Amino acid sequence: MKRTLISGITASILFSCSVHIVSTDQTQTKPEADTSPYDQTVASEVDRFLDTYSNRYQELHLQLQEARKQFYTASGGNDTVRAASMLFASEALASFTGNMGNLEKTSAFLEHQQGLTNLQVRQLKAILYEGANYPQSVPEAVKARLKMENEHAVKLRDFYNYPFLEKNTASSLKNHSTTSSSKAELATKLRKDFLQLRDLRNLTVQGLGFGYDNYFAYQVAEYGIPLEEMKNLLMELNQELYPLFRELHTYARYELAKKYGSPQVPDYLPAHWLPGKWPHDWSGIMEEAVVSYEGTSLEILSGKEENFFTSLGFQSIPHSSQHNLLSATIYQSSFSSLNHSFDLYQKVSGLENTGSTLEQYTRNIHDTGHLLYVKAYNNDSVPVLLRRGANRAFYEAIGNLFERAAMQAYYTAHPPQADESKPEDKMQQLLKEALTYVTLIPYAAGVMSEWEYELYANKLSENQLNKRWWELVKKYQGITPSAIGKDSIDPVTLAGIQTGATPSYDHALSCVIMFQLQEHLAKHVLKQDLYTANYYGSKAVGGFLYTIMASGATADWKELLEEKTGESISARAMVTYFQPLLVYLKEKNKGRKYTL
Repeated sequence: MKRTLISGITASILFSCSVHIVSTDQTQTKPEADTSPYDQTVASEVDRFLDTYSNRYQELHLQLQEARKQFYTASGGNDTVRAASMLFASEALASFTGNMGNLEKTSAFLEHQQGLTNLQVRQLKAILYEGANYPQSVPEAVKARLKMENEHAVKLRDFYNYPFLEKNTASSLKNHSTTSSSKAELATKLRKDFLQLRDLRNLTVQGLGFGYDNYFAYQVAEYGIPLEEMKNLLMELNQELYPLFRELHTYARYELAKKYGSPQVPDYLPAHWLPGKWPHDWSGIMEEAVVSYEGTSLEILSGKEENFFTSLGFQSIPHSSQHNLLSATIYQSSFSSLNHSFDLYQKVSGLENTGSTLEQYTRNIHDTGHLLYVKAYNNDSVPVLLRRGANRAFYEAIGNLFERAAMQAYYTAHPPQADESKPEDKMQQLLKEALTYVTLIPYAAGVMSEWEYELYANKLSENQLNKRWWELVKKYQGITPSAIGKDSIDPVTLAGIQTGATPSYDHALSCVIMFQLQEHLAKHVLKQDLYTANYYGSKAVGGFLYTIMASGATADWKELLEEKTGESISARAMVTYFQPLLVYLKEKNKGRKYTL
């Protein structure tokens, strides 16, 4: 139920005697505009308020980004001082976005939204949404939460440098007890104060009475759909891709048992058998058999990141100006992008070093795509408060789409090691893609989403965390823990939740959106084969993607996706793309035991 914000706010900042919270639900239909003189006056007042608010927000946001930049990229000196500066800037921004006077005024304006434009309403609702994250109605809880999140940021800064977060090999499996022990030790460290942080997040988002029962519900609300609708959507994605994942799981069990010399094929995959640092990426299984670009000359790839994007019609972003781009544009980005930029400075540091590996090359492409997205929506037609992705998933979908496109044989000008004329080679490449993207869905839309929901909504206790985690991992992924790791959650998972920036279901949604965009580009823009469509040099492709990126959050993402692809969000395009692989795996798995 809607509640009055706070009884102690003085009448001078109110526009009516009784001001109530106005729902931030983006699905509400906006009534026809009333052109009465009174509403025209309100619309003018709203413009002045938004201008003043946006200017102050930009100033505080820039201060926070500069503090984060120093913390993540500066070398030498005092880390304690840099961490303190980051916390101070976070507190200043939260104090502004959660200011009760601003929120009361915003709610009052929304009482007259029938006389406002769509952009005005969307900006006002964005202010209320962000205000609910760190509301000053519960100042002590906000202060404690910010302090704890800052401490976790410090703890996680060097997280991905841990040596065990690498691909497994047959030889490394002989020492998996040491690896599992290290992971368990790190997971224990990451769990310190974990539940207290969970409780503080729940408490703060409940502070305004917007109907956010917990932090999970709050983050879902940014998509503008009800919680149950999101849960149903994630379940549908799992169901649509289940037949293919079942075949992949069976294939992986038998292939890995052979690879590691196991006399028995286990019914469920032992967690320590899976290669790679990410619990959802199984593509390392194919490292010795797949058609790949591992032999590509890095001289051929050098500088091609920039060439790829300029060939699509995008302006060049030299490596030397990446930090300047962030300073000039990221701080203008709105609320969601604030979380995305949490790690962008680290990404840009990588972009400035082109490196000597194919992995570095693809990472550069991916992250440059992110930066181009940021640059695109920083334009005069997008209000400051709506300068972010269409939704959180679109941001990652664009990066993934660019990365996949840039790795085409057409672009690298260096043929794969295997003969493309052989169907088997093509199928092996498709298999590797499936072990990257299809295996993501049961993890992100199943394990993580259900566990995160229960963590926040059901307030899982300390002794329930691991037990429930492994129950869901077995249910959705068909994986069981190693003997040593059975009492610890995967540390990568814990790290992701502690940042609070990108819920796991964002990655599942970004994956299916990427395949929807890819199919549309191949069939309707390029009019080429789905599996060999070449983006390089196509201004039409660049123009299509630019219109999506440049609109920021000025339109409803569901309407945008349907307008651009002709369909609502679903895994249909993904299922279609991997249909040949499903047929192949069913034949490959004949006579093998299915356990899912």
